[in-house]
Amino acid sequence: SSLRLELERLEGERRILARAAEEKLRALGEQAQAARRIPAVDLDGQALNVQLDVDFWTGGSLSQLQGDLRALLALLASPLDMPALEGISAALPDIETRLGELIEEARLAVIHSQLRFDIAEVVVSALSEQGFALEEGAYSAGDEREGYCVRLKNAEGGEVEVHIAPRPGDAMQNDLHLLSHDAEARTRHELRARMHELARSLAWHGLEVSQAEQVGESKSAERSQRKRQAVRSRVEG
Repeated sequence: SSLRLELERLEGERRILARAAEEKLRALGEQAQAARRIPAVDLDGQALNVQLDVDFWTGGSLSQLQGDLRALLALLASPLDMPALEGISAALPDIETRLGELIEEARLAVIHSQLRFDIAEVVVSALSEQGFALEEGAYSAGDEREGYCVRLKNAEGGEVEVHIAPRPGDAMQNDLHLLSHDAEARTRHELRARMHELARSLAWHGLEVSQAEQVGESKSAERSQRKRQAVRSRVEG
């Protein structure tokens, strides 16, 4: 009958759509798995001989995407009606786009992690001209996605801590915190002069420092005889 033929036609279309969605999901799953480790790139977009872990550098987002793909494949294991299949098919381009974004996000995160290290090296070089020597330097909690910290000391016993931290929501900027633990209290002018020298060195290396802000706090004599003061700046690369 005509009704039977129409039902067979609709079932055929449903199966074709389900098969196409399954094939695309499996292909995306293979691409996502292959993207777990990819070459890093330099600032010019050229591939480096260094492999990066995309899931690590995106905070687990790649694993989440792979989980979404597996969940959609599980749905296809049982018969779905046309609206459900059309919904899955409509979501696939966005998933593919998201995969590409995660790869780009991971590569940028590596570049900016290296940039924080490079900024720290410039700061150490500038402070060495002011009599400070490097004591230690490391990423916060040993995590290269976090800020980079260095501690320097001079012959008079003064210490400077420098923290270069990623600015939340803006991958192109870093906050530079310079904390001075001087044996003798420094004036606002002296601290600003110190930051000016740092800004000059950073600018020479193509980095812009803006919005410098000096903050200070006196510790009690029982806890410390030093004056702890800080200068915060924004560094753009």
